[in-house]
Amino acid sequence: MTGKPALVTGAGGGIGRETAGALARMGATVVVSARDVAGAQPVVDEITGSGGRAEALALDVSSLADVRRAPRLFRARQMLAEKMRTGSAPEMVAVMEGA
Repeated sequence: MTGKPALVTGAGGGIGRETAGALARMGATVVVSARDVAGAQPVVDEITGSGGRAEALALDVSSLADVRRAPRLFRARQMLAEKMRTGSAPEMVAVMEGA
């Protein structure tokens, strides 16, 4: 899983939290999703505090609009991360803000 992106839904607690932590320990860059960023942020802090890579994403899986929006946001974040590693990211910021 080293260097691979992973989106974990319901990662604010329970099995989702444990899955996010396990993926991070295997080297994945984890997008920790919960109904709101406040629910995901403690897990992100735990992962990054242990040297892993993670970010929070608000995603309510009971909302069809959120479910439809999630793949686009996930891809945009991954593309932005890649562009930042290679040194050219400005065009991706617009994609994320418009999502």
